Amino acid sequence: MISSFFTGVGSKKLIDIDKIMKMPLWKRKKELDKAIEWNTAVAKDYHGFAFFAATDQFVAIAVGQILQLPEINAVYLRESQSQMYSPSAFFLSKWLISTLVYMLEPIVYGTLSFYSVEVGEVTHYEYKEFMAISILLALTASSFGYLFSTLFSNDQVALQIHNGCWGLLYFCSPVFTLIGNRRSIIVDILEPISPFTYACELYLRCFLRSSSEKARVLEFFGYTKGE
Repeated sequence: MISSFFTGVGSKKLIDIDKIMKMPLWKRKKELDKAIEWNTAVAKDYHGFAFFAATDQFVAIAVGQILQLPEINAVYLRESQSQMYSPSAFFLSKWLISTLVYMLEPIVYGTLSFYSVEVGEVTHYEYKEFMAISILLALTASSFGYLFSTLFSNDQVALQIHNGCWGLLYFCSPVFTLIGNRRSIIVDILEPISPFTYACELYLRCFLRSSSEKARVLEFFGYTKGE
């Protein structure tokens, strides 16, 4: 199985706690402790895969969008001075075309990762859901990068500001805020607007759709925003 190359994330399955609760009392305690320890480790692996599937895609698309616009600034300035088109027509068309291109990226890389790692049930329905989440995230990343590329004429300045904003949203995602259950005012403000918060929850719901432990895992990570 190809998933063995990915540290066995996809081959690990959650143990059904309800079945253990039906065991005889003398056997239940030992099996329950083992199952909870195993499920915690597996859930963290699933969560890690969901997190990096979201962040790696988001950053790559946003940075690509930032670096793209300065390359055609000279063309835009020359043609706008000739009044060939309005600024709104240029920026709207540029955003639309580049975003459509970047939305194809998760279809290629997402398909490879989904069928390679094999997290959860690998069915046609889960695949379509995984693709829908990835495409929405690509749309967000493209718009996020385009925002910074239009605000700053210098692409290096845009990249630095983008990296600062991205870093705040990155470290305010539940993967990091769950460590030691430490919270702060900054986290409480930024976590609800971090795209990684919603992407991780949606990915996890996709992976655990057919699992009997879905509710317990989502509660463990504090994912209560719903589908």
